[in-house]
This record gives sequence, structure tokens and C-alpha cells, in this order.
Amino acid sequence: MVIPREHRFETRDTWPLLALLGFTVIAIAGFVLFVAPPHGPENLAFLAQNHPALFQFYLISFAFFAQSHVWLTGLVLGFYLWRHAHVMWAGTFGIIYVLSLGSELLGTSTGMPFGPYGYTDLLGIKWFDLVPIVIPLSWFTMALPAYALARRAFPQPGQRVLRIIVGAYLLAAWDLALDPAMSWITSYWTWGEEGPYYGMPWINLFGWYITGIVLMAIMAYSRADEWVSRLSISWLSLYYFVVLSMPMGMIAAYGFWDAFGATLAAVIAGFTLVYAQELTGRTKADPYDRETNDEPIVAKGEVHPTSVRFQGLVPENLADFFSQNSRSFSYAASWFPQEERHLVTLVYAYCRATDDLVDEAVSCDDATLHRRLDDWTTISRVAYTGGDSGLPWLNELMQRSARRRVPFSLITELIAGVRMDVGQVDIDSVETLRLYSYRVASVVGIWMCHLFGVRDPQTLRHAAALGIAMQVTNIVRDVGEDLRRDRIYIPAELRIKYGISRGHLHAMERGVPLSSGYKAIMKDLMQLAEREYAYAWEAIPRLPHFFALSVAVAADVYRAIQAQVVRNDYDNFHFRARTSTVDKLHIGIRARLRLWRMRRDETSVFHMPSPTMGLETARQASASSWKAPVVAILILISALLPDGFSVAQTSSELERLRSAYLESAEDETRIVAGMALARSISSRTDAPRARAYDAAFEVMKARHAFWPMSKMDHVEEGIPQLDALVLAYPNDIEIRYLRLVSTYFIPSFLGYSDHLMEDFQMLANALPLAQHEYSTDMMRMMSAFVVAHGDIDQRQRLRLERLASEQVQQHGGLPGS
Repeated sequence: MVIPREHRFETRDTWPLLALLGFTVIAIAGFVLFVAPPHGPENLAFLAQNHPALFQFYLISFAFFAQSHVWLTGLVLGFYLWRHAHVMWAGTFGIIYVLSLGSELLGTSTGMPFGPYGYTDLLGIKWFDLVPIVIPLSWFTMALPAYALARRAFPQPGQRVLRIIVGAYLLAAWDLALDPAMSWITSYWTWGEEGPYYGMPWINLFGWYITGIVLMAIMAYSRADEWVSRLSISWLSLYYFVVLSMPMGMIAAYGFWDAFGATLAAVIAGFTLVYAQELTGRTKADPYDRETNDEPIVAKGEVHPTSVRFQGLVPENLADFFSQNSRSFSYAASWFPQEERHLVTLVYAYCRATDDLVDEAVSCDDATLHRRLDDWTTISRVAYTGGDSGLPWLNELMQRSARRRVPFSLITELIAGVRMDVGQVDIDSVETLRLYSYRVASVVGIWMCHLFGVRDPQTLRHAAALGIAMQVTNIVRDVGEDLRRDRIYIPAELRIKYGISRGHLHAMERGVPLSSGYKAIMKDLMQLAEREYAYAWEAIPRLPHFFALSVAVAADVYRAIQAQVVRNDYDNFHFRARTSTVDKLHIGIRARLRLWRMRRDETSVFHMPSPTMGLETARQASASSWKAPVVAILILISALLPDGFSVAQTSSELERLRSAYLESAEDETRIVAGMALARSISSRTDAPRARAYDAAFEVMKARHAFWPMSKMDHVEEGIPQLDALVLAYPNDIEIRYLRLVSTYFIPSFLGYSDHLMEDFQMLANALPLAQHEYSTDMMRMMSAFVVAHGDIDQRQRLRLERLASEQVQQHGGLPGS
């Protein structure tokens, strides 16, 4: 059995925790024996009379036990953080210490926001003779586990507000026991006015909660998630309870069972929320979660029979295989931590193995290669769904991908891209080149984004752009090599534009001087790549630090290949452009400095339009939420589609899909039938619209689902697939429309509406030019939706209204309209 990282911690982490627990047990035992009534005072008097040395030791211990406990809790937590987060946590600690000190100084001098109070000398040296130096440390020692626990319940960036609320609640729950123990039973601090809760005024809880809100917000909106993700939730949970056990033991010794019960109930409620997925059998994905499974994941059961065909496809030493076959990519990946580099190595092995199924095939006809790719898809799906493919590395990659909610459609897109290399290759247009590049390169970047917890659509668009840029760079570099394999990736439309035929390419490959037209083509392709590199760089600073650094290096190392092509005077027939080891080192340093400067400047990088979409404006992105607030989820109960849409069924499969989709808004059974039809079409042919309907049906399930979390599960499954299809087919009207309708009625603050403006603009421009492509009903429906809901200019609105009116006049309207 493989135990997830968050439930594991090493033996070396256990001993400090046991030491803290031992100190707590001894302190509580002494408190029960010599302080707590009814026998504590008697025992203390007996000790003073009969054992004066022990009595003096007890007095000294009692004087220092509270501040010693705080120092020890800080040391135990600091040791754990040093081992797992190195110095990454120091900045957050400093900020929290200063802010909590400021809050305490304000409280002790003005009474705000805790009420009038003051500290005695029992907690040691004080700042400005007001606040003991251990008090801000104690805020941090409980604020961190409280935040980490709340983050477990609400891991996605768009759930920061809920995370802050719950974290502050868990921090305030501690005070329900701490105040009676430290101000009523003992006198570590005293109140200026007596309150109803063991002398504590209720405003103190309010002050605690407000201070907790500020501390949680600091961690939520800084880069704390990057190092908090490295910590074990189980260890932090135990640490929270061990620290809490000191005041709980004290109030129990005094018999304050109402305070004990209130604290226990508050803590149980908080932990029930944090660990709700264990109680319901659900899981929640952490954007920064990086598992450390040291053993391969191999499910029980029989090995799939086709696995023998793929034995030996990838050597056992994956690391050597990676470094020997992809120097630039391997160098960039060397900046990853060891665990993440292993995941990247697995992804590379899969991509290389898939590519080799076609590239390394000897004397295989096209039909055989297609069957081989079909079998590879099957065995990959077996591993993805938990079966045993017979290839341990494939089992590990696919099952980790499944747990991280990587859509399997990404993997099928990659295989579809490799299929485009079967037989003679001659790319016809720049658009087809972009599709090919998306499939064989962008998909890899999006796959890794999912593995490392980056899922918001805007960042994935940037990742897709980087994949396109890198693949175009590869194509520019390898023109001669590809031509010798009867593959021409230079789009025919560019060759026609500059007067370069297939014969010209072969002549230049044989040694004829390169023509100016050919160089112009190379310049156009490199400019295309440059635009995509620039767009991709806009998002790199927003990635998790370990990921951002490697992506930055990879982007600039590949980008430098183009400069080498220029230095070779565009002769990519006889020279292979390479970057030397020294060049890579220089590029890596420059990329790191550039990344540091961009992060320092904190430029607003998501306001720029994607050149992939070809639009002049883009909607400002909001943080993506993949487990939205329960209140927000309830909004999804409202219709995902407006009422009144109806299309008569036709005999064509696509028309049947359209009809099933529209009817599924009211009839849930149509979803099952529609998805079965969509998958049937997809299994027989490369039909992106069928796949788009399959994804749209998945989103439609949210309309009919009862449980809020089930609604979000369907949305999370369908929207990324639609995003991927739009990236692959940006000019397909129907795919755009399906994504638009699937996301329009979802509340914008959940992060799914980043692309609404892009989709509305694309449809407003394209629909008038596609009157003969769609049925009357379909055209009228799409036009009406854009007119009713789109923020489009008056000229576009009039064209669409006229289009809908002409369709109605010509055909007499819609059934039931």
C-alpha cells in the first residue's frame, strides 16, 4: 500500500514531537500534583516541609514552564520546517512575528482589538515592557498548522477566502482553552475588566479572530503555499493537538469542563471539515501537492495481454535515457527537485516511446502503425484506470496522472499528434502546423502543469503557447533531417507564398544555395515561435517556483536554437543548430535573473491577449477554483442553458448529438445517450466536435446532480477538455459555442469565465461567414445566444440580428418558437 505524502512523516520528525509531548505530560502532571485542587496545595505544602530542594526546583520550574513550553514548541516546529522547507519559511515567520507583535502592542497599550489587558513578568523579557518576546512566536506556532489544515480543506487558489476563514477559526479555537488556563487559573496575563468567560471579555475572541484573519491572509496571498505544500498534514495535526494539550490539561485538572467541552467541540468541528474527504471517500487535489511515492504503483490483477509488444520500448534506466536523448530539455529539467524531475522523466519516456512507435518502425505499413498506436492507447488507458499494463514505469506515470486529475484526453491528443506522422507528411497550412504542434508539444506542457497542480485555463493557454513555440523551433532546426524522412512540416501555404516547391527543398538539400524565399519562410516561422515564446513568458513568474525556473530555462534554451539557425545563415539542411554546454549555463543564469526581475516587479501578466486566439483584447483572469465554495456551488442549481432551445432531430449523427445536447438540459437520460453517441463517433474517426459534445455533456451533468461537490466534479471534468479542444481548434465555431454555453452560466468568480469575451468575439465575427455550414436552427440558436448575452459592438449585433431574422423569414421559424 502506498501512503500519500500528506499522511506520512519520517522517524526523525517523530522524536521532537515526542519530546514536546513528554514535556507537556510532565508539566501537566506537576500541575495536577501541586497546583490543582483539592489536593494540589496540600501536596505542595508537604513538599516544602519535607523536601525543600525539590520544592525549590518546582518553584523554578513553575516560573519558567510556560515560556519554556513556547520556546520548545518553536524549536520543534523550526526543526521540522528546516528539514522540509529549508529557509523558505523564514520570511513568512518574520512577517507574522512582526504583525502579531504589532497587534499585541496595540492591544496592551490601547485595548484594541482584544479589550484592556496586560502581561505579567511570568513570560519573561518583554518588547517595550509590554509584550513578552515569546508571544509573537506562539502566534506563529499555531497559525502555521491552522493555515495548513485550512489549506487542506480548501486547496485551490480561488478558495483562499474560505481558507482564511477556517484557518482563523482553528486558531481562535485554541484560545477557548488558553485564556482560562493562562489568565484565570494562573496569571500570565490579566484583564482590565472582567468578562463572562472565566474573566475574559468576549471582545478578546473577536480580536483573536481578526488577528487570525490577517495572519492567514499573509500566508494565503504570499508564496507560503510553495513551502507549506512540502509539509505533512498528519505531522502538523499531531503538533496542533500536542500544543493544545497543555492548556486543555490545565483546565481539565481544575474541572473547567464547560471550557474543555467548548474547546473540544470547536476543534472537532474544524477537523471534521478538514478531513471531510476521508469521511465521504472523496479526495481534494492540492495545486502544489507533490507526492513522494518511492515505490512503483502496480495494481493487482492480470497483466494486459498487449504489454508484451511494448517490452523494451523504454530502457530500465529512465534518467540516462532522458539525458542522452534530450539534452536541452534534460538540462532544463535538472533545475527541478529530485521528485519532480522523476515525474518529468516519466512524461518524457512516455512521449519518446509514443514517438518511437512510428519513427523507429521498420518495414511497417500505415495500417500496422495505426493498429500499434491503437494498442498503445488501450494499454495506456488500462494503466490510467488502475490496471496492470505490464510496464511498471507506465503504471506509475498513468496512475499518478489519474490521481492528479490529468484528463486522459490529453494523452489521446498526444497520440493523435503522433498519428499525423504516419505515412508521408506534408503540412498544408499554418493552422495545421499549430494543431500538430499543440498535439505533440503543448499537450506535454499542459500535462506537466496538471501534475504540478497548475490548472487555471489562462496559465494552460500560456503553456500551450510555449509548446507551439518549442515545436516550431524543432521544425526549423530539423528541416533537412525531416525532408530525408519524407516529412515536410513547412506549411504549403508559406511555400506557395514565397514560391518554394517540394523540388526546391530537395535541391537545397542536395547543395543548391538557399534562396531568399526559403530564408523568408524560416523568418516567418521563427517570428511565429517568437510571439509564442513572448506570450508564454508572461505567465512563467506565476508558476510554483521550482516549476517556473525549469520552464524559464527550457524556453530560453530552445529559443537560443533559433539564433544559432540564423548564425548558420538559415542552412538547416546541412547544419544542426545546437547550444553548447557553456551556452546553456549562460542561458540558465540569464533566465533565472529575468525570472527574478519579473517576480520582483510583479507585472500584471494576465491582461495580455493570446496570439493563439488572434484577439486584441482579453478578459482579466481571476484565480481558478477547482473546489468552489458551497454557497457558490448552489448557484449551479440554476439552469446552465436558457430555456426554449429546441432543434428537430435529423438523420445525421452530428445533428443527433446537437439535439441530444439541447434536450439534455431538461431530460437527464439524453446525456447518457448523447455521450454514448459522441464516444462512438470518436472511436471511429478523428471527430473533434464529437469530443467537444462529450465534454459538454459532462458539464451538463452538473445541472442534474444533487450534491454541490458532485456538480463541481462534472464541471471540473468537462471544462478542461473543452479548453484543450479550443486550443487545438481555435477557429471551430461549434466547439467555441459549446465552451461558451458550458461556462457562461457558471459564476464568474469561480474562474471558468476567463475566455468568455474571446469566445463571444470569435462567434460574433465568424457566424455571419458560416451561414451555409450549419442548419437554420443551429445558426439561429448560436446567433441569438451571442446577441442576448455577448458584449459585442453595434455593427456585430446588427449583423447577427439580421442573420437570425433572415433565417426565420426564409424558413418560417423554429418548431415551438
